Amino acid sequence: MDIQENNMNAKKLAERLKASGITVQKIDEPCYEEDGAITISGKVHVQVPLEGDDPNVVRDTTSGVMIFYNPRSDFNELLADIRKAIAAEQLEVESTQPAQRL
Repeated sequence: MDIQENNMNAKKLAERLKASGITVQKIDEPCYEEDGAITISGKVHVQVPLEGDDPNVVRDTTSGVMIFYNPRSDFNELLADIRKAIAAEQLEVESTQPAQRL
């Protein structure tokens, strides 16, 4: 399913993500000065360009490194990237927490 339009609309894309079970925290529409963003969690967002490129997932790691997923014109591929990024974020958080004694 194609998601590219002449001018990307973050709100429309966010609505499709919500309908697919993704929780959206914040939506910033793109403008000529900067790309838009759909915030999924504290460390995962979808970068939404105004025109020309396809949206892509970005994940911030606990070490401050930003991981940029490939731009996706296919909605299902974008959705899969979001789910991978969320899973990686959760795994990273769990691995940095101290072990609990039983």
